[in-house]
Amino acid sequence: PSGIDGDTGVVAGAAVVAEMTVTFHGDKIGLHVEPARAHAGEIVVQDIGIPRAVRSRAAGWLLGEHAAPAPPKGDSANKYTAGAVLVIAGSPGMTGAGALTARATLRCGGGLTVAAVPSQVQSLFAEQVVEVMATPVPDHDGVFGIASLDAVLAQARRVAAIAIGPGIGRDPRTSAFVRQVIDQTDLPCVVDADGLWHLGARPGWLKRRNAPIVITPHSGEAARLLDCDRTQVDAQRLASARSLAKLAGGVAILKGPGAIIADTTGVVCIDAIGTSALATAGSGDVLTGIVASMLAKGMDPLTAAATAVRVHSRAGVLAGHGDGTLAGDLVEHLPEAISE
Repeated sequence: PSGIDGDTGVVAGAAVVAEMTVTFHGDKIGLHVEPARAHAGEIVVQDIGIPRAVRSRAAGWLLGEHAAPAPPKGDSANKYTAGAVLVIAGSPGMTGAGALTARATLRCGGGLTVAAVPSQVQSLFAEQVVEVMATPVPDHDGVFGIASLDAVLAQARRVAAIAIGPGIGRDPRTSAFVRQVIDQTDLPCVVDADGLWHLGARPGWLKRRNAPIVITPHSGEAARLLDCDRTQVDAQRLASARSLAKLAGGVAILKGPGAIIADTTGVVCIDAIGTSALATAGSGDVLTGIVASMLAKGMDPLTAAATAVRVHSRAGVLAGHGDGTLAGDLVEHLPEAISE
């Protein structure tokens, strides 16, 4: 549509809002990236006789109906080989976020999930997810701090991947703890929610980490990490996702309509379908659990993140509650989404 950038998805000013866009020979990445996506309507790729051998290098991939190759449990699998995850989560008043993450890891076929939880809230957490080993760790008035580090690192030696951030709060004493966990573990790690806040602005120090890392910010969190205004992130989502990946030295999932997954090479995957059912509290915590489960199964970070986004989206549709969808509904429909 006139007025949008087909390469970036940027809408710089007045632009046509189309019911249908016909594009020739090949698709254009910008048509699937907000805010341009809202201008494109139905997208049709039309053959006009150009030989198929004439192609440019793919800038990205769309996650469609069959884009979730989640590895199943093998016949000889045990709870460790099926994927063991450590979820580092919780603080006073915010145990539900970590519980959603932990449940999601298991509903995605994970074999074992250990939750490291501040001692003060461990009993509340344990009541919510009986299948998870909720381990109390030393805390500072119910929040993680440096006193929590040794106990958490000991639990990390039992698992294949880590999720850190859901419901941990923003107490300043937690910042050094989060950074030390990321620095001192050599496991694939997904950082979400308040964990992203504790990374600080422009956390280039993440790049020195040897093991894979996936970050999952929404626009507001992305703006803090990139030290810019949220409106800039929303206006330039494709560029922002790529900048986040380079900043972290890993994979970034920029959440929101048409979620974008980017790696350090600039390659992106975009959720082509999506659903407004995901716009509910706790939805991001579920996504974190899915990513962690895929990483624990041995998937490379870009594939794990892309698979997780697609499964998450599909679970929102399968839940069938539309605007009334709860995060817990997503968790219960993860097995069906994966089986498709």
